[in-house]
Amino acid sequence: MSDSNEVMDIYRRILVGEDIDYINDAFTADAIVHDFSSGDTTGPKDMIVLAQALVSKVVYGDLDLVRGLKDNDWHTVVMRVKGRGRHHHRPVDVLGTVTVKLRDGQICEAFHHIDIVKMFQQLDLMPPDAMLQCLAGYRLDVVGQARRPSDL
Repeated sequence: MSDSNEVMDIYRRILVGEDIDYINDAFTADAIVHDFSSGDTTGPKDMIVLAQALVSKVVYGDLDLVRGLKDNDWHTVVMRVKGRGRHHHRPVDVLGTVTVKLRDGQICEAFHHIDIVKMFQQLDLMPPDAMLQCLAGYRLDVVGQARRPSDL
């Protein structure tokens, strides 16, 4: 099995298989995870919380390998994430990039980047033109207008 497929299998098992506990086996106990949402570094325990949040929003159909790259101990996979919104059942289709360092078959360091804006737009959690509004200099101020997916 290629290293790219090994990395993809880890993320498929966690997201598509909804096997969140597998994070404890897939990541070393001292793994450093660079979080895409805040830029902070976290560990496997925080990855569990993040994975639970992602799975609560999306029923993952599959993760397709777009490109795999290797540089010494580092493996980068660009993946296409496909699924359906858990609440509204409409398609979710976004790109993500994961760069990991493997040690003895476990992830000891990871960088996660996903097109979270596009995913939130497809989940009706952000306006479709959110990025354009921000690039035009507007601030998204929708806290007072927040609705639960069940209200949509």
